[in-house]
Amino acid sequence: MTVTIYGSYHPKKEKDSLIDCKTALIADGYQQAKLVTDYPTTGSALDASKECLLYSDVNFLVFTKGGKRLGLVRELTFIATDERMRTKVDHCVVFDEFKKTTSIPKLSSDDIVNARIPQRTFTRLEELKEIMVKEAFWHLRRLAAILRSRT
Repeated sequence: MTVTIYGSYHPKKEKDSLIDCKTALIADGYQQAKLVTDYPTTGSALDASKECLLYSDVNFLVFTKGGKRLGLVRELTFIATDERMRTKVDHCVVFDEFKKTTSIPKLSSDDIVNARIPQRTFTRLEELKEIMVKEAFWHLRRLAAILRSRT
């Protein structure tokens, strides 16, 4: 199962947090956990993200208080509005760093609600890693059940 993590790479500590999440998933047995930058690409950063969103089994989007969110907002908009993502929405999860208020911009919150994208909140990195590993487990079970039903 391929799990791709999306989030802010600026400032650098934000990307480091995403790498920590990827490392936690790999340590738990999800060897195909990756950031978008782990994939080879020839196009723009947004094109690479769209390709990952379309072809990953599970997509985790991480909104934080300190990260720049423009790319992440565009990725979320793609999930919410592109017809090709309609069947993949259930295999996407938005993680929101919630400290008194949400980290998600208002229009993006509307996209999450309207597209029915699952959302989880966290307050610190250790909590995010734990929640992400649990989500990966449930998505693996869900995908296994889908495959069993096809045989």
